[in-house]
Amino acid sequence: MVFVLTEKQKELFGYIKDFIEKNSQSPTRREIRQELGISSCAYLNKVLDKLENLKLLKRKVKRSRRNIELLHPVDSLPVLGRIAAGLPIEVVDQPEEIICLKQIVGENRYLLRVKGDSMIEENICDGDLVICEKCQKVPSGTIVVALINGQEATLKRIYYEKDKICLKPANKDHDVQIDKPAEVEIQGKCMGLIRLV
Repeated sequence: MVFVLTEKQKELFGYIKDFIEKNSQSPTRREIRQELGISSCAYLNKVLDKLENLKLLKRKVKRSRRNIELLHPVDSLPVLGRIAAGLPIEVVDQPEEIICLKQIVGENRYLLRVKGDSMIEENICDGDLVICEKCQKVPSGTIVVALINGQEATLKRIYYEKDKICLKPANKDHDVQIDKPAEVEIQGKCMGLIRLV
């Protein structure tokens, strides 16, 4: 499960999560407002309502001062940029984080936003986020993040042949890309997909 939050919701949720981890209890509304510079109680309640509607947290007893409970163990994955599912594009770092259930997050995992339709038959669509795990070696037939000539990244299935590497799309309208092994660097393998609707 993935939670798409505004910057203010992310800031508030992050503060509550960190506070609970450090103090084994939730912060009071006053502590939240002071720490985050929120002057309006109504605004704070509105943001807390949104986080509660997303089922990230629950306010237990309404009259209690420390009544916030986190519902899921969550963490965040960085979105490191865009990956081409079509013609290779330059790697561009666009720091952003998506809050996910902890079981999705791994030590060497990151997200890339897909641009293009070359992997459409694998149900990887333009705008999706692919969960990638850093690695440099994978078996033939794996969907990989491949860096070509040290500058252009693409998402394709990799196949090893005698003196070449084939990067195969999952769309009949796109051509197989054939490169020399020295021109292709595997940066990670596809572990899953997040589609934001």
